[in-house]
Amino acid sequence: MPYNSVFRLDHALLRHGFNHKNNHGGSALDGRELANILIESIEDKKGVDVLLLDMREQTVIADYFLLCNSTNERQLRAIAEAVRDDAKIKGGVGGAKVEGDHRSGWVLVDFGDVMVHIFSEEKRSYYNLEELWEEGKVLIRIP
Repeated sequence: MPYNSVFRLDHALLRHGFNHKNNHGGSALDGRELANILIESIEDKKGVDVLLLDMREQTVIADYFLLCNSTNERQLRAIAEAVRDDAKIKGGVGGAKVEGDHRSGWVLVDFGDVMVHIFSEEKRSYYNLEELWEEGKVLIRIP
């Protein structure tokens, strides 16, 4: 999606009172604390090329984007399950919305403040979110 389209979407949502952020079940955790828990989950499942972007100045859809790669479908599914489980168990954050499927090569786990994008290497390269959201501040990069 071109940047201008994303920008227009964000502003249209704001005009209509939609605030996607802070939608993680009333937890006391802020987005950055949740992101740190999720990074640990990804590392525990051997996810690679982990990138945490601060998106607070770029979009209304989330404060942070957390991206990572998996090496196969099974690992992609395991990472998606682990971030949901650990958010609930370690952070008290439930109700994550999941889009996509491990077979598609891209699963999005949406916690409101934090969006986790779990990719196959091929899909990450194809969608290239780093370029689309290049204005986001890189907070953490783990190869």
